[in-house]
Amino acid sequence: MAINELVINCFKHAFINMSSGTIHIQCKKLDDHIFIAVNDNGVGLPDNFDPSKVTSLGLSILHGIVTSEFQGRIEFKSKNGTTAEIKIPSRSFSLNQYRKE
Repeated sequence: MAINELVINCFKHAFINMSSGTIHIQCKKLDDHIFIAVNDNGVGLPDNFDPSKVTSLGLSILHGIVTSEFQGRIEFKSKNGTTAEIKIPSRSFSLNQYRKE
């Protein structure tokens, strides 16, 4: 869900007045965390962007899930486009719950 929401936001906002763009998705396990990054080479974030005051329903839900349900954090960076990084402690996310028996 996190990757889906971030990619949708790239399509909606990143490539305004651009004929093409690139989205890069990275997901890996780092020691005791799961790391997800979605970055684009679009227009970047507005100067007044404050992730704690987003009005987008999707980003609000994403922030709530990452911080409340998984005790993680989400950070946005704007340099040569936008990067959203999610870091979730492995202890709050069990892969066993998704394995089929």
